[in-house]
Amino acid sequence: MATQWTAGTTSGQVLTAATLNTIGAAWVTYTPSPIQGGVLTQFTTNYSKYALFQKTCIVQMKFTMTGAGGAIPGQALWINLPFAVASTNNNTGSFYYLDSGTANYVGAAVSVPAQPNYVQLFVSGAGTLGSNPAVTVAVNDTAQFTFSYEVA
Repeated sequence: MATQWTAGTTSGQVLTAATLNTIGAAWVTYTPSPIQGGVLTQFTTNYSKYALFQKTCIVQMKFTMTGAGGAIPGQALWINLPFAVASTNNNTGSFYYLDSGTANYVGAAVSVPAQPNYVQLFVSGAGTLGSNPAVTVAVNDTAQFTFSYEVA
């Protein structure tokens, strides 16, 4: 049986914001590494942050491509996570990708066994972004996603 978290308070004490902050920090920035076909793409981070609550990590990110950087056409786009994933089961997220102003894609952001510490983007009704639909990262493409998972 699990024990109840009391934040070190006793009955009748006021639960302050400072005490609540002991269960997790504020949003923290980190550096993403989007890759396509195993090659790091050229990008500018608009924002990239995470919040960690015990072993639950919530990630929010947006980046703009400044070049393909040798990305391989027809390959999946992967974005690293700030911490190792405990399991590729039961992770959840969503994404939006703007393909240089010509197309918009939305779908699920997931971690898969092939690259468990990265997020892969699956387009609703199509397949893996990058391979199906075939998208090669290019200048002014933008990607943003929110993803939550259990940290290993």
